[in-house]
Amino acid sequence: MLNWYAHLVTRSPWRTIAVVALITVAMLPGVALTTEEPDAMGSFVPAGSDLARAVEELEARFPESGAFTSAQIVARGNVTSPDVIRELIARSEMALAHPEVAPFVPQDGQPVVRSYAHLIVDLAEVTPAQLTAEDVDRALATDPADDPRAAGFEQLLGENAGLGQVRLQQIDLPDLGWFDALLAVNDVIQAGDYGSNASARTLSNARFQEGPSRR
Repeated sequence: MLNWYAHLVTRSPWRTIAVVALITVAMLPGVALTTEEPDAMGSFVPAGSDLARAVEELEARFPESGAFTSAQIVARGNVTSPDVIRELIARSEMALAHPEVAPFVPQDGQPVVRSYAHLIVDLAEVTPAQLTAEDVDRALATDPADDPRAAGFEQLLGENAGLGQVRLQQIDLPDLGWFDALLAVNDVIQAGDYGSNASARTLSNARFQEGPSRR
């Protein structure tokens, strides 16, 4: 194909240039109608869907700043199973210890990971290893009037879906390694063994934007 095109340009250079110019001019009206999606995730998460609303609520509850970025955890299926909760918590800890992620873990004393799974364990007042189905039911039944933390379930837990957030610091490095860090978080969480009835992954702008990632 390239040889044919080179032969065409060599044989009739001005005619080829004129044709290309005409094609370009013909495409200009279409270019004027194009729009840019300001939110990269908006191109992949259906507008108005339950997932879109849940992610919007989570971002509103835990907003990003110029110094931080985040990956939204999305678990699907039987997300309140003790095994799934244990695996999600373990995977989030593994993600923070990952060599590409550790340099970007904030040291500001605030929780780095917030999720429905962590909230269930906190309200059950047991370790993940000790968590039982009865502990899960007890945590989910907690009245926000008795423990205000339970109000978080409204943003973090839906029908067959659980949400969370991993917060990372945007260190101003030439290679913007936090893009790779966000991708590494997703790789670790997505690779978890959640059984046949559940899965988990993350959503972040790093998954939907071309950048300086080395992956």
